Amino acid sequence: MHLQVYMISQIAKAVTFTTAVIVLVGCSLYSQRYLGDLIEHGLSLAVFGELVIFMMPTLMVLILPVTLCGSIIFIYGKMIGDNEVTVARACGVSQYRLLMPALTVALVATAVGYAMSLYFIPYSFSRFKDIQALVQDAELELLLREQTFNSFGADLTIYFRERRDDGTLVNVLIYDNRDPGHSTTVIAEQAIMSQTADLLTVTFVDGNLQQRERDGDDLSIVYFDSYNFEFATAGLFGGPSNRERSLSERHIHELLDPPMETDEQREVAGRMLAEGHQRLTSPLLCLTVTFMAGAAMFTGQHRRGGHKLRLAFVGLLVAALLIAYQVLVLASATIPVLLPFIYGMVALPALVSVVILHVSDRYAPGRRLRGLRRLTPAAP
Repeated sequence: MHLQVYMISQIAKAVTFTTAVIVLVGCSLYSQRYLGDLIEHGLSLAVFGELVIFMMPTLMVLILPVTLCGSIIFIYGKMIGDNEVTVARACGVSQYRLLMPALTVALVATAVGYAMSLYFIPYSFSRFKDIQALVQDAELELLLREQTFNSFGADLTIYFRERRDDGTLVNVLIYDNRDPGHSTTVIAEQAIMSQTADLLTVTFVDGNLQQRERDGDDLSIVYFDSYNFEFATAGLFGGPSNRERSLSERHIHELLDPPMETDEQREVAGRMLAEGHQRLTSPLLCLTVTFMAGAAMFTGQHRRGGHKLRLAFVGLLVAALLIAYQVLVLASATIPVLLPFIYGMVALPALVSVVILHVSDRYAPGRRLRGLRRLTPAAP
């Protein structure tokens, strides 16, 4: 009992440490692309921290089977190298008891995977995309260059002589030709820009507004002390003001029951179903790789110097399974008939591994009982 608790703690520590390191490094490296924009636009480092945190669930589901398998190979590999597995088997310890610490950690990892897959991924990815959209929207201010006619399409031009440290624009001109009835030119000594999710507001100070009608030569000029000029930023770049949710932002019930009313919805339905079935099966890979590792490491003869080749074989076998699983998920997005094979890809290796463990275990419960019956003398 003490040995199993010790092994559980060792495997759990290895899984936790390797998963945390890989996830943090991966999220941080990906978020680096936004760090410069965050600093330049005055956004706090807390926003960068949110970016890192909200990326974690997606990467964790992908990484957990890999780190779990690596931790099992490492811990049990040390035991095999020290002949502890051989001694345990000689003392009557079954394969199942040897594998129980790894299975305990795998069950916890599976539960964590389902929590991430079914709840945290859609929530965190939605927040991640919101922050990403905020950074991209903030790039409009970065695109505005001093002493340059900044054109957004053919109908909107912004010019200013300089930008002060506090963000104030000096000697500003905006030409707006988007209204079909008239064109508008605003000239001011100063202007302050403020931006929301899809709206840019320019507050002009001490200037004039000129409007020219298209059906004549009439020109009207209005002088002002303060004037607000607003326009939608989403329209400038051809994107919708309300972004469409990606597949990763949708919950499992939406993915498994996609709408089929329009041709566009039917085209996306295959990818939604593949994403939904991947959410249901990917956490189970933790159990699958555990059984595979146990079947490969605990069967056959164990020699002190020959276990490294066995461990390398386990790693290659698990890597091949994970790659095949991802390829099958991608293929099922365009070929829906492959969706049931996703479950087979997860379940079949685990079942085969269980059979191998049972057949090779002379101390399996059923086989032990049969051996006791043979050794028990018949009653006179």
